[in-house]
Amino acid sequence: MLRKLFPFSLLGFLFGSCNVEGLKNGYYVESDTVLYYSGFPAHKYIVQGADASTFKTIDKYYGKDKNHVFYREYIVKNADPASFKVLEGFYSKDKNYGYAVGANGPDAVFIISHEPEFFETVPNPEETSMNHTAEGIMYARDRQHVYHGRYIFELADPDSFEYIPMRSGSGYDLARDKKYVYWNQKPIAGVDGSSFEKISNDYFKDAQAIWSTHIDNRGNSSWVILKDADRATFKVIDTERGIAQDKNHMYKNGDFYTPPKTQ
Repeated sequence: MLRKLFPFSLLGFLFGSCNVEGLKNGYYVESDTVLYYSGFPAHKYIVQGADASTFKTIDKYYGKDKNHVFYREYIVKNADPASFKVLEGFYSKDKNYGYAVGANGPDAVFIISHEPEFFETVPNPEETSMNHTAEGIMYARDRQHVYHGRYIFELADPDSFEYIPMRSGSGYDLARDKKYVYWNQKPIAGVDGSSFEKISNDYFKDAQAIWSTHIDNRGNSSWVILKDADRATFKVIDTERGIAQDKNHMYKNGDFYTPPKTQ
């Protein structure tokens, strides 16, 4: 009997040892004070400047009252509470500006766009209702610029700009527009944006060549061209391990690949 009850007793002990306050997350109004809870066990922060009588929670990270918008326990400077809207990823906007989130702290949310009526996030083509992650929205744009946090893509064309998901852990964000392909926020020399296509999470092509990433022994990524690859017969044969072949060679991790001999 003791053996059967032990797991439940241990579970009760673990939850009993952490009070209810330690399990809270997000905004709470307590005794006419707006509080923000985060972490586990939760740390409690007073939301300075918040009016408890008009405070409303927007989502897990944002709230507002009649005077201000708040990100966690901090006021979002210049934000208009009446028109403020949280977008996907780390972006938001109101009637005056478009915003992005950087690090934590009083200046975590900062202005990046002065065209809020045109400010929007760049979709993740692989995002679905069953696969929705904030990290999947990397970029935002307005009529003039494309943004990645504080970074502005000076050369990018907002109308044709597209986000291209890569293999997780590759270390960089890939995107294209009608002229260029961008990796680590910089154009890749020699790649044609207008004809660039994704073959798999590891392989890509334009009108002239097959491209891939290479990860060295230290985990550093680089962008490489498969110079001898035949575009007409190139295909991926193992998506999980990133193995491809054409009529002449097999490829893995941006290089030629020879499969191990079987006994």
